[in-house]
Amino acid sequence: MPDHTKMEEQQRPHLTPVGDIAKAALEYAAKGWPVLPVHSRAPNGTCTCLSPDCKEPAKHALTPNAENDATTDPEIIAGWWQRWPWANVGVVTGARSGIVVFHVDDKPDALEAYDRLLDEVGLLPITLTGLSGGDGFQIVFRYPGVYTKSKANAFGPGLDVKADGAWVVVAPSVHITGQVYRWEDDPPPLALWPEVLTERLNARPAPAADNVVPLRRSADDGRGQGYAGRAAETVIGRLGEPGRVNGAAPSWMAQCPAHDDRTPSLHVTQAPDRVLIHCQAGCLTEDVLVALDLSKGDLFDNPRPRAAPSNVRIPQPRGSSAGKAPKCDHTWLQVKDHIYVDATGEPVLNVIEDEELGVTLAAAVR
Repeated sequence: MPDHTKMEEQQRPHLTPVGDIAKAALEYAAKGWPVLPVHSRAPNGTCTCLSPDCKEPAKHALTPNAENDATTDPEIIAGWWQRWPWANVGVVTGARSGIVVFHVDDKPDALEAYDRLLDEVGLLPITLTGLSGGDGFQIVFRYPGVYTKSKANAFGPGLDVKADGAWVVVAPSVHITGQVYRWEDDPPPLALWPEVLTERLNARPAPAADNVVPLRRSADDGRGQGYAGRAAETVIGRLGEPGRVNGAAPSWMAQCPAHDDRTPSLHVTQAPDRVLIHCQAGCLTEDVLVALDLSKGDLFDNPRPRAAPSNVRIPQPRGSSAGKAPKCDHTWLQVKDHIYVDATGEPVLNVIEDEELGVTLAAAVR
């Protein structure tokens, strides 16, 4: 792990005057934008983490939990910049701050993709725009009020969307090239994130040919018609944009849609009757499903019907007639309570055990 304290022992020139970034961080916080301290550019032109293998120079968080540590508390923010006066500043995007940032790389293929996007959707509304220190520009929109996923290469190479679960480095931070992030003069009010971009962002791509799981029909097992690999095909189809998924059945690695994943961390495994997903970065399965616009039932090849079965057998306690409680003065003590759910996550059966009586009761959940 890089030693975050090494740079504290060094004197360094800084392209942005010391104090200006701390002041900007407090101003962002006053707007309700949670901020976090970020590594910067060292005097020798490398990242302040001093790691020779740094993959995100001057762009990764100084705190261990990145955006989860971000805050609007001025005392915490002041403490950060007292400890790291040279630190860059990052701002959380999405619902927490109320902003969505559309980043466009300053590369020919990204600029061409951006021009194509404008040809297809029309000009974007006038809103806050800034230069991101030498690797493109940032267009900041007002959050639309509904979950908006973050996505790299969302509309083409180099066109990234930073929204829920993400954060961005902002002005007046120093880029690793030595250039300074800056906003345009006399910035306009934030425009609402365009609905047409949401539609594009949530569009379901066709599965990449190399990632399609062969359709193998299986017999009806009482849960409805299905086929082996249906769930894996559904999940990989949602993830199957070029460059986002690697591998072949029965195991894939993909960029997790629930966070700003630059290195594939989502493990997808095809099991005999379902697909298993696990984010190595710690995202909950529920969050991954939301980002993919899927339900728990989509993880099964043959999802059961949502309705609770009508023929659930209810065992009776020993020494009692059907439908009657045991004839004793025993006070019921719920020792174990098991709720069973179907493939969609709906509860269908509640089993309660009393070990003292040796009784097990089961009841269908209506």
